[in-house]
Amino acid sequence: MQRNIKAKSKREHMRQINSRSPHSRGQAMAGIKMFLTSQEFVMKVRAPIRLAKAQYYRAGRAGPDTDS
Repeated sequence: MQRNIKAKSKREHMRQINSRSPHSRGQAMAGIKMFLTSQEFVMKVRAPIRLAKAQYYRAGRAGPDTDS
């Protein structure tokens, strides 16, 4: 019984790792792009990421901002 539970948790763990792979993330992005127009996609997804990056670089934690 104990062994079975452990195996299941291991399997869940592997599935979580696999779901974090770049490929699946790319697929998710493609799905988002299908539902939104490209302009909306930029506004909703890319812009917040760019904003976060700008704040991150301004704080100086990642070295000089080379992406300005």
